[in-house]
Amino acid sequence: MKKIFFSLSSFFGIFVFAQNVLAECTLNGEVIPCEDVPKWLFVFPFVFMGVFFIFLFLGVALWIWMLVDAIKNEKDNDLIVWVLVLVFLQIFGAIIYYFVRKRPRNKVENNALEMNAQSQKEEKINDQSKLKN
Repeated sequence: MKKIFFSLSSFFGIFVFAQNVLAECTLNGEVIPCEDVPKWLFVFPFVFMGVFFIFLFLGVALWIWMLVDAIKNEKDNDLIVWVLVLVFLQIFGAIIYYFVRKRPRNKVENNALEMNAQSQKEEKINDQSKLKN
């Protein structure tokens, strides 16, 4: 583990050294020394990589979530089709699956829960009215 950390830190050290000492910076078409460029501009590549990895992680999490949902809820041929769509289209397949299958299924389940809750309320009201009579 120490070797990996040391090699990564050495790699980033060489990268920063090369960027600050060996690089030439271009500003408005003119080559200028990199020391004249504000230091905060060198942060942009790392910020971009951080945002990229966040979106990458979220995309993989969505893909796994939709794959598990498809395996649990789909039956027979639908299962095979959706698993193939998710495997071959990756994140795009996960987005398609979410809007085509999962979201409508959630609406139906929520409506069923609301109807069940409503019928239970009506039963309680009927029971209370019977007790009063």
